[in-house]
Amino acid sequence: MAEATGMDVNKLKRVSFAGITIEKLRIGTYRELTDRELSRLKRDYVNPSKRKAPNPAEKVRSKG
Repeated sequence: MAEATGMDVNKLKRVSFAGITIEKLRIGTYRELTDRELSRLKRDYVNPSKRKAPNPAEKVRSKG
């Protein structure tokens, strides 16, 4: 995206995607996605036609 606009990128850090953050991770570490996170990613990004309507009673929680 940056290249398309003529900008040079020296450093890029993604801190969040689809509600999954790096908030509580130490530098150089990672964590496994939960089954629930993986299911949501597959549903919303691999096959979005199977996406169900959002449940207003369901709250998004950050796990770390």
